[in-house]
Amino acid sequence: TQLTWTPLASPLPYAVLPARHPMADGGETTLAALAGEPYVLFDAADSREYFYRIFAAQGLSPKVAFRARSLESVRSAVGQGLGYSLLTMRPPADESYEGHPLRCVPLEGEIEASEVVIARPAGRPPSRLFQEFMDFAGGAFPAPPA
Repeated sequence: TQLTWTPLASPLPYAVLPARHPMADGGETTLAALAGEPYVLFDAADSREYFYRIFAAQGLSPKVAFRARSLESVRSAVGQGLGYSLLTMRPPADESYEGHPLRCVPLEGEIEASEVVIARPAGRPPSRLFQEFMDFAGGAFPAPPA
């Protein structure tokens, strides 16, 4: 089946650090400043390639210390001090499920945004349910850049 993709958002990645990390309160940081430290990889299929591409674009390789397929497992590992991570979607709480405080730090420089999309079968008009979902989802994400 052919699909049509509709963009919902284009979030930029940010660094997730344990609150006690030296760069946790300094505003922005660079990927180069973090690259030598242990990295907690969000190891979901497309996300893994996306994050590796971000490092490669800057001539860097992450020092992967821990891999997790769950966003909350990544946040828990960072909260435990196992390393830093990069994420694009930001949960409302700045702490892990165990209560460890986290800091979300913007990254400086030109970094590829990720893309949140919704797919539907191509060549067919959107159903009423699909359109209602799009109306709802469109309010949940900021508009993608033009």
